[in-house]
Amino acid sequence: MASADFFIKQGNTTPVFTATIVDNSGAVVNLTAGSVKFIMRALTAQGTTVNATATIISGVAGTVSYTPTATDTALAGTYLVEWQYTLSGGATGTFPVDGYQTAVVEENLSTPGGARLVTLTEVKDHLRIPSTDRSHDARLIRMIDGITPVVEHITGPVVQRIYQNETYDGGNYFISLRHRPVLSVSNVVEYRGPIAYTLTQVPTPDLGQVYSYMFEAPGRIVRRTVGGGATTFPPGPDAVFVTYTAGFSSVPANIREGALELLRVNYQPTEQGGRPAFGAAGGDGDNFSQQQILGFFVPNRVRELLLPNKRHPSVA
Repeated sequence: MASADFFIKQGNTTPVFTATIVDNSGAVVNLTAGSVKFIMRALTAQGTTVNATATIISGVAGTVSYTPTATDTALAGTYLVEWQYTLSGGATGTFPVDGYQTAVVEENLSTPGGARLVTLTEVKDHLRIPSTDRSHDARLIRMIDGITPVVEHITGPVVQRIYQNETYDGGNYFISLRHRPVLSVSNVVEYRGPIAYTLTQVPTPDLGQVYSYMFEAPGRIVRRTVGGGATTFPPGPDAVFVTYTAGFSSVPANIREGALELLRVNYQPTEQGGRPAFGAAGGDGDNFSQQQILGFFVPNRVRELLLPNKRHPSVA
């Protein structure tokens, strides 16, 4: 994974970040009696994530280090890094002189989030990249994350995510949730005027209460009341708030295969100079539509793999 200068797992405090400070001519900067700050900032942030004093290992050799804290690495992502130094005479400088170093904080498995359609191992096998070759790993992970919204644009949510307080109009006996398949419903609140009523989920109509509902897979909520009957949600716009989890407990085989193939057809042209464009004469025979989805070419073969899980039509 040579595309970044530093790699560390989310929440970890090792490995220590180290550097040798040099000037624009490539000469080592003598840091004796000077000071150095370690600066780290997320790509999308306006402020710094870390702005802390670094340790000078050897002033004469220009070597420095910074030991990250668990707070520094709490959020996974890619960060820009630079070292700002002040010499004993007051002169200041920055390393690197041109551009930045990069640090990648990789997701750990104990922190929620970071779920993906396919694993890095599956992608490397599909692309015939040896498992021991890690030089493409960072780029492949970025591509996995990049194709996920493209796939889910066709299928709806695959990676599990929570939809918090999604609002629906009242007045009907049931609500059709926008994102399917729904794994679980955790909270339903209806508003009668200014008063909020939290509904209780019941498994069968005979267990209905005054304020209760039934969840029917793959994504319908039916308003239930006492005696097993159904009643309407209170009328009015945004009268019902629902929190639920949508996605798959495991990625279906056809979606996994479609995701791998989509990644392949978008990855290979960047690796093979002079190769004809996919779908062009002399190409690999994939039947391409000229339409792009979120910036990715999606061949018919990939769409056919994904269509059995086509998203619910209630999603615009």
